[in-house]
Amino acid sequence: MDLFDALRTVFLDYGYAAVFGVLVLCGVGLPLPEDVPLVGAGVVVYEGHATYPGMVAIGILGILVGDSILFWLGRRYGPALLRKKLFARMLHAERMAKVQGQFDEHALKVVFFARFIAGIRACVYFTAGTLGMKYRTFVLLDFIGALVSAPVWIWLGWRFGGHIESAFSAMAQADRVILALIVGFSVYFGWRWWRGRRSAASDAAS
Repeated sequence: MDLFDALRTVFLDYGYAAVFGVLVLCGVGLPLPEDVPLVGAGVVVYEGHATYPGMVAIGILGILVGDSILFWLGRRYGPALLRKKLFARMLHAERMAKVQGQFDEHALKVVFFARFIAGIRACVYFTAGTLGMKYRTFVLLDFIGALVSAPVWIWLGWRFGGHIESAFSAMAQADRVILALIVGFSVYFGWRWWRGRRSAASDAAS
């Protein structure tokens, strides 16, 4: 809670600008789950120092800017990294082509769901830039994901601002619900893909 209390103090002192800055830093690699500053932003709303719509807007903007910086870092430096000896050994031309093909086939789902999994988010966004995903596609998917997550976390901080432990308890429950939805969607799309492959194989055999 010490870190959260420090964030809350900074947010109360500097308002929207501080929330925006911290979320951008989270996007480019600050080892802090963005859920925490978003809940902190909600507490600032609870304290009466900001409005909920304004904080949601600045939260989404901060997320998009941070993620976009990571995407463009991948676009700029990713190909050069792949040519380094260590990466070249692990991802030789044949394997890289396979990775590219898998990413192209599943990129939309991967980029969207990465928004809700902090441990892989940065890697996926950097990879999206490295492998040449169109930026307008990336930012649209990122915006839709942020439109789902940011209002929820900020609302939790606003709703439970007087009992922040309850907010973090609700966050844990929300994380489990989101994870369950992600698993459900993954199973569904995996099943659809498997059915499609079986159907194609049957058509080819007949």
